[in-house]
Amino acid sequence: MFSLEDRELVEKVVLGDFEAFEELFNKYKTTAMKTAYLICSNKDTSEDIVQETFVQCYLNIHNLKNPDYFKPWFYKILTRIAWKLSKSDNKNIPIEEIFSKTEKALNSEKDAMSLCLENERLDLIRNTINSLDEKYKTVVILYYFNGFSIKEIANMLEIFEGTVKSRLFKARKILKGKIVSLNYFGGVGCEKG
Repeated sequence: MFSLEDRELVEKVVLGDFEAFEELFNKYKTTAMKTAYLICSNKDTSEDIVQETFVQCYLNIHNLKNPDYFKPWFYKILTRIAWKLSKSDNKNIPIEEIFSKTEKALNSEKDAMSLCLENERLDLIRNTINSLDEKYKTVVILYYFNGFSIKEIANMLEIFEGTVKSRLFKARKILKGKIVSLNYFGGVGCEKG
């Protein structure tokens, strides 16, 4: 759950070491940006979320009782800010940058038909996750994209572990239903060129 390096950095930041805070920033900025983007689906808003998260971390790090729990504490702040800012943001941009490297790798390895089907599958997954209610979308992102345990997510969101499990179950059911209803695996998709 925790990293010895995080603990040492947090302890230094509490003592006023700004370089230690820069190290934490560099360590978490990329995954923080991806998480924020997956929650709000807007690059500009994601940048605002990440910036505000780090500001709040810096201002409140002395309130963190146990430095071992920096990571879940950090993502709890990020999640709450993302919910707040995404509610005020009416823009909805597809999640393209997150998967661009994967798609580039696919381009070089697959023939045109396979590539088209794979890109369609990725688009379908992206759009389906993006269409989930915020409470389901958040647990999916934290669990599948960030690798947090059910217990960690429950602590971050201040909900019961059973609630996290039920939200994951419901989200998977919704995702499966939407994907099946689109008849994706039935051959809908690319045309021969």
